[in-house]
Amino acid sequence: MATHAHTVKDMEVWNVPTNLIRWGEGDTNGNSIFVFQVENLCIAHLGHLHHVLTDENLAGLGAIDVLFVPVDGAYTMAQEYMVKVIQQIRPAVIIPMHYFNEHTLGRFLALMQDSYEVVVSDTPTVTLSRLDLPLRQLLILPGI
Repeated sequence: MATHAHTVKDMEVWNVPTNLIRWGEGDTNGNSIFVFQVENLCIAHLGHLHHVLTDENLAGLGAIDVLFVPVDGAYTMAQEYMVKVIQQIRPAVIIPMHYFNEHTLGRFLALMQDSYEVVVSDTPTVTLSRLDLPLRQLLILPGI
């Protein structure tokens, strides 16, 4: 399995291999979730995840504060399964990505609106800190 663990100044970065695919005699990694720990925040990028997480995956992640989630429902997995992944991880902030159009984003928001406060940002950037981390916020950043 491709594994990474690096420290860059005050940031630790590691991956959690997922989507193991069997090809003949061996396994091939199909995806990695990358985790960035900086300033007491843990940020995870799910990449192109194609399955709900195993206990081993969750142990490798640790406690995640901010989660970048692909919500296209096609290139990764159905949005309903992605909601299950979010429920497994339980981040404070979700930032959806790969939604490609308002209809796809709207379907995802309909699944999440009872669990997370939806906030639409005017700017494509956000500054978060441990001191003012929102609780259960789904943050939509505009494209650039």
